[in-house]
Amino acid sequence: MATSIISTPMTNRSVSISWIKTIFPLMKQWLAKSRSRKQLASLPKHLLNDIGVSDREALIESERPFWD
Repeated sequence: MATSIISTPMTNRSVSISWIKTIFPLMKQWLAKSRSRKQLASLPKHLLNDIGVSDREALIESERPFWD
C-alpha cells in the first residue's frame, strides 16, 4: 500500500503577504489624506488666505473622500 503526501505550494501565503505589503501603505496614505483635510477644514480664514486657499476651496477639499 502506497502513501502519498500532498503539499500545497506557498503561493497562497505569498499572495497574502504581498497583499498586506500593498494595503498597509495605502491605508497609511488614506489616513494622512483624511487628517490633512480635517486640518485644512479647521484653519481660520486668515491662515487660509496666507496659503492662498479660499474658504470654498478648503471646504471642497475637506469634503473629498479619503481615497481620492
